[in-house]
Amino acid sequence: MKSWKKIALGTALIISVALIPWTYFSNSKMKIESEKEIRIMANDTKYITLTEENFQSEVLESTEPVLVDFWAAWCGPCRVIAPVIEELAVDFEGRAKVGKLDIDDNASISMQYGIRSIPTLLFFKDGQVVDQVVGAASKKLLADRLNALLNEGVFTVDRAMPQQLTSDN
Repeated sequence: MKSWKKIALGTALIISVALIPWTYFSNSKMKIESEKEIRIMANDTKYITLTEENFQSEVLESTEPVLVDFWAAWCGPCRVIAPVIEELAVDFEGRAKVGKLDIDDNASISMQYGIRSIPTLLFFKDGQVVDQVVGAASKKLLADRLNALLNEGVFTVDRAMPQQLTSDN
């Protein structure tokens, strides 16, 4: 009998979690026709969605430093740092670009930059990769790296140790 209670409780929990988004959208005045529309509506962010079509102009030809997050929808750590990437895009708006590149949809760029693990975050300056972080990282670490690129002369990136920042002093 106890196992049936657990199954019933588990089923009720799953159904209630599944109904939360439906209840939210059904009570609102919005009409949602598909999952794609939900993603588009939620994508009101400051980061750039990078593709094979715009990578050249948005990253390689950019006059501003660019942080590129190589990610995939199925990647747990990618979802963990997604809010950090969105916050950085807002914080650095007008000073640096922040973009996300889905490796499943843009495999040739991922291969070109040797992306073997995700999330991988590459920092570009003047069209060249100058730093990288592999794995989920804190907002402070990523902001420090972007600030280092913006404030040349204060910090430089040690290419032998891409995870370290060194002082010019």
